[in-house]
Amino acid sequence: MLVTYLSLVIGELVPKQIALSNPESIAARVAPAMMLLSVIAAPLVWILDRSGKAVLKILGQNQRRQNRVSDEEIRLLIAEAKSAGVIEKGETAMIEGVMRIADRTAKGLMTTRHEVAIADAGETLDNILERFKTSGRSRLPLRDGGPDDIVGILHSRDLLRADCKNFNPRQLMMNAPVIHDALPAMDVVDRLRSSSEHMLLVYDEYGHFEGIVTAMDVLGAIAGGFDETETDEPKIVERDDGSLLVAGWMPIDEFADRLEIPIQDDGDYETVAGLVLYLLAKLPTVGQVVWLQGWQIEVIDMDGRRIDKLLVQRAQKRPAARN
Repeated sequence: MLVTYLSLVIGELVPKQIALSNPESIAARVAPAMMLLSVIAAPLVWILDRSGKAVLKILGQNQRRQNRVSDEEIRLLIAEAKSAGVIEKGETAMIEGVMRIADRTAKGLMTTRHEVAIADAGETLDNILERFKTSGRSRLPLRDGGPDDIVGILHSRDLLRADCKNFNPRQLMMNAPVIHDALPAMDVVDRLRSSSEHMLLVYDEYGHFEGIVTAMDVLGAIAGGFDETETDEPKIVERDDGSLLVAGWMPIDEFADRLEIPIQDDGDYETVAGLVLYLLAKLPTVGQVVWLQGWQIEVIDMDGRRIDKLLVQRAQKRPAARN
């Protein structure tokens, strides 16, 4: 405080117009006086610093812990910067996407197996090229055997130079890096960066093929709306009555942010469909409803045993449980 007071006094002695017109020379002249003041006030500053730390220690406050910044504090700073116009809306969305992806696993980033076009080692060159054409992908996993026997990755450019007579897809395939579905997202990004194939195969703990992760999956998780195909459905659509039409594959963290509700981490799910299955504890049928923190979630479309579409709206009144 003493140094601050004396600094203000010195500042008042120097006319503002002079300081603004020639700041370097004024700073050079004032520097020796400020240095002298800092030396004189050093013992007092040391005493105040030590006494402050002693009081905090007596009160049980850990200064190191207080200096840590939590995710909620970062989000609050981002929201304040957005409201103040310091950063744009698109920049805010990308920063939030980066923060969300850090909490995901490979299972939350991957394209699931039922959405992955897979080439078979027993197919002809024309058949595999047709798979590339219909899928719109530039790389496809190659299967040789059962549903979980993915042996490599085929690239379309290699097939375009292949000979139909002596075609053997195993000779053209690239090695397929395999990761566990519980691998943290940041480790997934590191594996993807170091892989020359730019594709990872995701397996669960039982050795079942779960899906693939590409660079576009990571970019889509951060910025949204990126994919190698143009037929993807939107994750969420707000209707005229305020209700939300939600795709079952929508990531649960994005869903929670949209509804502004907290989601517990005790469930083993990564999507909204997984959340509904967790709450119901059984395979649902069309029309079944679950309630979540003031929201009503209704299953309105099933694709076989997979939850395809959900209708989410504010819950009017939850019916009483029957005895």
